Amino acid sequence: MDGLTFLKILKEHYPIPTIILSSVSRSGTSLAIEALDLGAFDFLVKHNGPGALDLLKNDLIEKVRSAATSPRSIRRKQLPAANHST
Repeated sequence: MDGLTFLKILKEHYPIPTIILSSVSRSGTSLAIEALDLGAFDFLVKHNGPGALDLLKNDLIEKVRSAATSPRSIRRKQLPAANHST
């Protein structure tokens, strides 16, 4: 299963803010847009080279804080829980 398929299933059952982490950049632009269309809150691109992990960490912290305080996220928290019966 690819990430977009997983995102689609996740959003159907758990309408929570989701941040996508991608290892592709320019070639993945259309994938990032599709992820946003499917309900991702935002996305990050993995960095390479010295300091990449610190940069990714800082970017991720910023995105999570933004998602946690976004009006979109607050509205989703008020939705009724998904039915998990099979």
